[in-house]
Amino acid sequence: MEERKKLMKVLKNKIIYTGNGKIDNGYVRFNQRISEVDEMRNFVPQEDDEIIETDATYVIPGFVDVHSHGGYGKDSMDASADEIDWMVRQMAAKEGITTYFCTTMTQTYDNIELLLINDGSPDRSGEICDRYAQTDERIKVFHKQNAGVSAARNTGLMNAHGKWIIFVDSDDWLEVDCIEKCLKLINEYHLDFLQFGLKRVDDNGRVLSADGKETAVLSAEEYIRTGKIGICVGGGIFKADIIQAANLRFDTDLKLGEDQLFVYRYISKCKYCNRINNLFYNYRANAESACTISNPQECIKSIKAFQKFELRRIFEPYIQRSILRYFLYPIIRSGILTVRQIYILIQTEKFEMLVPNRKIEKIFLNLYKCSKYAGIFFLRYTLS
Repeated sequence: MEERKKLMKVLKNKIIYTGNGKIDNGYVRFNQRISEVDEMRNFVPQEDDEIIETDATYVIPGFVDVHSHGGYGKDSMDASADEIDWMVRQMAAKEGITTYFCTTMTQTYDNIELLLINDGSPDRSGEICDRYAQTDERIKVFHKQNAGVSAARNTGLMNAHGKWIIFVDSDDWLEVDCIEKCLKLINEYHLDFLQFGLKRVDDNGRVLSADGKETAVLSAEEYIRTGKIGICVGGGIFKADIIQAANLRFDTDLKLGEDQLFVYRYISKCKYCNRINNLFYNYRANAESACTISNPQECIKSIKAFQKFELRRIFEPYIQRSILRYFLYPIIRSGILTVRQIYILIQTEKFEMLVPNRKIEKIFLNLYKCSKYAGIFFLRYTLS
């Protein structure tokens, strides 16, 4: 049985700008796509036509924003369905923008697969992801119950089909030429791992800080010794074959430092690595981010995981610094624990690597017992 034709919509007796010219009295027949644009004298009614009545006189093409971070005080990377809906309506009404593409979809290298993991979002983010998937066959959407960023990344790893993998968190974005330039270097130097620089930006896109270290092309062992390994998982491009062969996954029990351990385990499987100073990754400094929340229990859990890390000896300088800067120091700075509680924590939990050496630990404890601010100042000095 022949499938019934889809109902076609028709605008009649309009002044139409086609992009190539002007029709003073014409019609447009369309459904999801425009099928006909012509003068009214050539109009032939069809059985499935639905005539759209409107007082509008003009029909003009809509503009396509092919690379956008947002507008009108809203940011598409916030992944707020209501805000994106409001923003797009403003763009349509005030600028004539009728089609809109977020930054990650508009890389100069287009042979990519985009996996969108909806980690149980309570708003309409999942619906927006599905809409994008309908407009671009490169996009695949996976809906799951909320289980945290590690579980979401693992879902992506289990469903990825590309040769190389980049992780981009929901409120971050890549520069438009990131993938193209990275793959050129990877192929030229036969790299297993390429890390690039990142910028910390605020909600208005203003750069707060930048990390653009660089190295030569090095063996993995030499790369580790440089002290320049980036700990942000988003600041690198990973080889899928290495990840799958080693069955590397993110630790879903950790909320802090899980990306660092993944990076270290990955590097241990590589032959050649490189870090470039191109600031390709834009990291949103969000006060509610897991990286900025000083939760004592989560910090302690991460300290224990880092101390039990099977590659601890190889990455010891990085681990020492991370424990101090990202886990202990935030607790002290926030004032969540008192001087006595910090001291008891160190003694009872037997954290041997809270600071780079025992001499520094002793100085810190003595200073901190006298003044919390003196201890914090000392930590800042040793970390600078």
